[in-house]
Amino acid sequence: MALVELRARFDEQNNIDWSKQLEEAGCTVIYGFDDYKVHSKLTLITRKKSKDGYSYITQIGTGNYNEKTSELYTDYSFITADHGIGEEASNVFRNLAVQKLTEESDKMLVAPLRFKSVLLDEMDHVIAAARMGRPASMILKNNSISDRDIILKLQEASCAGVRIDMIVRGICCVRAGVPGKTENLHIRSLWVAIWSMAAFTASLRGAYPHLYCIRRFPHPQHRVPRGSWRPGGGSRSGAKSSPTFFSCSCGIMSMPAMDAPDGSYQKVKAR
Repeated sequence: MALVELRARFDEQNNIDWSKQLEEAGCTVIYGFDDYKVHSKLTLITRKKSKDGYSYITQIGTGNYNEKTSELYTDYSFITADHGIGEEASNVFRNLAVQKLTEESDKMLVAPLRFKSVLLDEMDHVIAAARMGRPASMILKNNSISDRDIILKLQEASCAGVRIDMIVRGICCVRAGVPGKTENLHIRSLWVAIWSMAAFTASLRGAYPHLYCIRRFPHPQHRVPRGSWRPGGGSRSGAKSSPTFFSCSCGIMSMPAMDAPDGSYQKVKAR
């Protein structure tokens, strides 16, 4: 079974053509929701054991399965044989097949019902750790940020003494270094020839780091921009996230500039 999201900017015809080829090859093709645009990149391989039961291999990625765009974008991929994650992925596919939202999941964050709220809860744990004098920090990388709830939570964390490092490629509606509000928040912007499209959030509260790899974040117009934290409250998405590891090297700009308290950027010199 394959889910193909037909809605894509300037690429709908290609998706339709691929759907026809998949059907001709014998695949069962479904097309997602009427009111939601699915951006999840999820593959599940299921194998029936000799005895009762099944084993799973699950792949959760931030990028399209496209050999052309894979040369232009940097993305993350998480592959696991964890049985719990496999069962949850299987449940997600069953729900997608009947246009049902996934309401419960423990190991995967499945939007729109269990995604943004979990990340806000994680930030609350980091804030609580900072107030108790324990090590507390956050690193966030995304394409844009304009979600009011997230911005207010970042301000609360900064005021609690949490060190916050943000890597934002595009629109950023929060200012760093504002006295009494975002003094502990540090923002850098990416500019690269190869687009860094994936998003992640990592937090440290005490001795244990928590990492989430995120495909997309909510948007009010029934779709979810890639790695963007925009308004919508997690109510219009089909995104997923999972733990992963990451590395990145690229040109960067820093905000605020040393001599520009208005929130403008300055280029960071190579060390």
